Amino acid sequence: MPASETYRVFVSHSWNYDDYDRLVDLLDAADGLSWEDLSIPRDDPVHAEGEDALLAAFAEQIGAADIVLAISAVSATYSDPIQAELDIARDQDKPIIGIRPWGNQRESAIVQNYADELVSWNTDSIVDAIERWAEER
Repeated sequence: MPASETYRVFVSHSWNYDDYDRLVDLLDAADGLSWEDLSIPRDDPVHAEGEDALLAAFAEQIGAADIVLAISAVSATYSDPIQAELDIARDQDKPIIGIRPWGNQRESAIVQNYADELVSWNTDSIVDAIERWAEER
């Protein structure tokens, strides 16, 4: 995908909005990166009747994405939605980039197992991975 195009990104974040907000700010501030956030927004959560409807909503959001970013905080290990989102991403053959947590937090084994690549929490590592994996698709 040429750098002038917009990357469509789904961020799997286990409703940890501190890490999610920090990541969004990092991506918004990245020089030359044009991206669209296809994550489930805090102000418009999925309103689904039952698990099948919830999974369908996840599948629709992830299906429109070029790439999935998964914050690898240990809280993801205990999150059914994270597991479901990563299963859907894998089923849809979406690249999954695991982002090591900010600071010295422990990492999620689930994200480590699903990730096509694990990167450090810094702008260059994350943007480079987005560009490489989205272009390979």
